[in-house]
Amino acid sequence: MLAHNGNLVNALELRKELEYTGAIFQTTIDSEVIAYHIARERLKTGTCRRSCEKKCYEEVKGSLFPGYFQPEKNSSVPGIHLASVHW
Repeated sequence: MLAHNGNLVNALELRKELEYTGAIFQTTIDSEVIAYHIARERLKTGTCRRSCEKKCYEEVKGSLFPGYFQPEKNSSVPGIHLASVHW
């Protein structure tokens, strides 16, 4: 799960670019733009999620604090992975 607190100043531009290539958005929130961008990069390159996140954050403009919630291996308690990115 991805959530973020911040403001992407180029979210509309990124959304239009993704829609042009076939993305169908369910909401108007910036987090969905980030998630789509990361997913597209993974499909395109086949690299790990963290590499795709880095590529995504190079292309977004603004200030954000993304949080990733991912279940730990062999545990029913979710782990929290946080990263702070500012431009």
